[in-house]
This record gives sequence, C-alpha cells and structure tokens, in this order.
Amino acid sequence: MINILPQEGRVLARKEYLLRILTVSMLAAALIAIVCCALLFPSYLIANGARQDALAEASRLEEAKVKRGETTTAPLTLAKAQLALFAPLASSTPPSVVLALLLTKRNSGISISVIQYDSSSGKVTISGISATRDSLLSFFESIKAIPGVGNANLPVNDLAKNVDAPFSISIKYTAP
Repeated sequence: MINILPQEGRVLARKEYLLRILTVSMLAAALIAIVCCALLFPSYLIANGARQDALAEASRLEEAKVKRGETTTAPLTLAKAQLALFAPLASSTPPSVVLALLLTKRNSGISISVIQYDSSSGKVTISGISATRDSLLSFFESIKAIPGVGNANLPVNDLAKNVDAPFSISIKYTAP
C-alpha cells in the first residue's frame, strides 16, 4: 500500500507509524515501571517494619540501661581515643617550621640533596655535598646554634675530604 501513495502520503504514513511505535513503547515502559513498583512495595513494607522493630528494641534497651543506672559511655570513650590520636600533632612543631629554620642556615658552599624528617621523634637528617670542609663546619655550627636543636651529629668521616665532601647531619629537634 505504501508504494501506491504519493510522496506526501508516504511521509505522513511513516510519521504516523513512528508515532504509534513511540506511543506503544512509552506505554510499555510505564507499565513495566508500575509493575516494578508494585513488586517492590511489599519489600519496602517489610524493611520499614524491621527498621521500626530495631528502633523500638534499641530504645527499650536504652531505657533498661538508664533504669539500672548505666550510662552509654562507649561513644565518649571512642571520642576520647580519637582525640588522643591528635594530641602529638598539637604538641609537635610542624615540619615546615623546622625545615625553614634549617634552610636559612645554609651557606653558599652547601648543596642539600636529601632532607628526612621524622615527626614522631623530631629527628631530622640532612644529606648533601659541601664545597669545602670549612663551609660544612660553618653550616654545622650554625645548625647547633638554632634554639631547639638538642643533639646535632656530624660524623668525623664526613670531614675527611677537603673539597666536594658528601655529608649527613643528624639533628634531634625539640620545640623551644
């Protein structure tokens, strides 16, 4: 039949056909959504009833504890344990402050390649290369003069070379 229609009729028939297919598919999708909701509704009712039962049981247990004189200290104990984790952070010096202090003491003959900082112990290790032994000794003495540097250690073998000497200085830093 489509072959005997003029071009305008064919376009109109195709549009009607596509519109009918779209309408049927939308109705089928709506019907599927309604059926799915209908099938999920009993599950919702069961889950909601179980939640209500659990809430009622929890309130009953809480009332029984209050009657016996017990309090719920578990949340407070947990919060106290979590706050104890942050106590070392509040009392320690931030690494940026320690590193800034150490880097300001560096002279032109010192090339630092590695800085290691252990926040739990306050230990800082600085490694690098010194142009001369005198610049290394000057750097080491200026580090020892920083307030809060309790123990600075420069191994003797780091002073063996006079030029381009590799070094590793260990420092125990405590906040002044």
